[in-house]
Amino acid sequence: MPLPLPSRSAKQIGLLLAFCLALLGTTLTSNAQQVANIRISGNFTNTPVKQLIENLESQHPVFFFYNEEWLEEIRVSGQLDDVPLVLGLTQLLKGTGLSFEVYQNQYIVLVKEGDAQAISGSEGQSGKVNPFYRSNNIRTETFGQPGDTPAGEPVTLSGIITEGRTGEAMISARIYFKELKTGTVTNLNGFYSISVPQGVYTVTFDFLGMDTEEVRINLYKDGKLSLGLFESTTKLEEIVVTGEQERPLATVTQMSTNRLGIQEIKKVPALLGEVDVVRAITLLPGVTTVGEAASGFNVRGGNVSQNLVLLDKAPLFNSSHVFGFFSVFNPEVVKETRLYKGGIPSRYGGRIASVLEVTQKEGNTKKLSGSGGAGIISSRAMLEGPIGKSGNTTFLVGGRGSYASWLLQELRDPDLSQSEAGFYDANAKIVHRWENGDKLSASGYYSSDRFRLANDTLYQYSSLASSVTWSHIFSPKLASSFSAIYSNYQYNIDSEDEANGFNLRYDIDFASFKADFSYFTSPRHTIDAGVEINYYGLSPGDFDRKQDPTNLGDLFLPREQGRELGVYISDLFNVSANFSIEYGLRYSVFQPIGQRDVLEYVEDRPRTQFTVIDT
Repeated sequence: MPLPLPSRSAKQIGLLLAFCLALLGTTLTSNAQQVANIRISGNFTNTPVKQLIENLESQHPVFFFYNEEWLEEIRVSGQLDDVPLVLGLTQLLKGTGLSFEVYQNQYIVLVKEGDAQAISGSEGQSGKVNPFYRSNNIRTETFGQPGDTPAGEPVTLSGIITEGRTGEAMISARIYFKELKTGTVTNLNGFYSISVPQGVYTVTFDFLGMDTEEVRINLYKDGKLSLGLFESTTKLEEIVVTGEQERPLATVTQMSTNRLGIQEIKKVPALLGEVDVVRAITLLPGVTTVGEAASGFNVRGGNVSQNLVLLDKAPLFNSSHVFGFFSVFNPEVVKETRLYKGGIPSRYGGRIASVLEVTQKEGNTKKLSGSGGAGIISSRAMLEGPIGKSGNTTFLVGGRGSYASWLLQELRDPDLSQSEAGFYDANAKIVHRWENGDKLSASGYYSSDRFRLANDTLYQYSSLASSVTWSHIFSPKLASSFSAIYSNYQYNIDSEDEANGFNLRYDIDFASFKADFSYFTSPRHTIDAGVEINYYGLSPGDFDRKQDPTNLGDLFLPREQGRELGVYISDLFNVSANFSIEYGLRYSVFQPIGQRDVLEYVEDRPRTQFTVIDT
């Protein structure tokens, strides 16, 4: 792909490349593992270098970047018989005055001989590279020919948008048809689908902070176009401030929704060095804290129990550590959060105040990487990367733990040194992708807390959340997602008091199966529908007295069980380019199941264990 550079000397080109590379934000390595696996053959006789490059790019997963002026008069000749790409290029370019550098396993930058040092730096030193050097010429994609689809019948363009450096699916990336002045956005799996009239269009793919990819598309039958977006670069040009929008944006009807990426969350001032997801959303309009040393958050007057908190679709019944000082979300594994404060989509049910949806990263598809941090009272770490050479399977593991109890033991005050306050949590996720766009992901989370003042009651509670999701694309117009979910929450209060010691236990079990479908019926209608089956198991409390001088006995409340069935359907209706309506319906039914003890009490008397007359 030609480098968008003016005609300059080779040394100036090299220095300018080095300067541009230094500005870019993607880590580069000279590891040529993928390129080294490519082998080429052919008989080249007086072949233009540009033609050679185009043939190689069309046959192999490799990209060339160059200054087009360098290639005008250069031709190559040679006979290659199943030789490595790097060796073949070296032989063909010998004597032409050109050399090349390999970056990120798949990018090859052509340079004037002698300027490689100016670009890559000293041996062993890593530089930076990014598709900043892509051609100014618009890429063209063709799907079918006129007549392949009956006249007047719309065709569908679909695909998956990913982050080019890591392969992560991009949520809410925008796809915009300039000629039609319409577009769409990707869903939680990075999938998009849009039906438009047949024709030739200029389509832009963009996302905040990413370079815009512009593609000229000849669309005469259903087509699939998936691509990756890369981080935008900083160009030292004049600043132009205008009062008009440079590029129309795809509109959405969802109101009272806040989306926070992890980079935005990390910019919020942290308490004791701990980046906190829940504390960040309490800074949003309509959201307030419950108070210090209390867990959860309030949304527009609702209480904590009226918020649905989801981690990769699995509900969490307690969103905090240490009674509200820290949230249960490890910032190193969080991809983004969405808070629905009003107009909650019909696919969610069971709560009336808000929905907080937290999505974990899917793992780097390119290389093994990690991150972490240390705070005053806790540390955290995360490791992610591909499994195998293909990059189709990725993993992510993360953990966080506190050393507050150890710090308390170092204090001189016995009331503090004999106290404890600690927590830890662990996250794991594995994702496998197929070439047809299907994706299978499994994620898990576990956390545990302990808190006690000296010689006082011990509080322990833990959370478990897990989910397995299969995303399947039936056709360019129909996408689906099937999920199996299990969550558990339990707490234990243990008092060591000699006279009134007790132990109180409580737990919640939750299991669910969900099937969600998105049907892109036409350019004006997008229908979402699904079904959800939930199981609840509740142990209201087992109260065990350690000393029983009054012979009142222990108290064990019977376990309660129930099931819930929910179905929903919604439609996004684009009435015109400037007016859209989204409407939906959800129906839920709850049924208690299993056996339980039902107590009958003396009428007109307080309901206590002394007024029970029958069971």
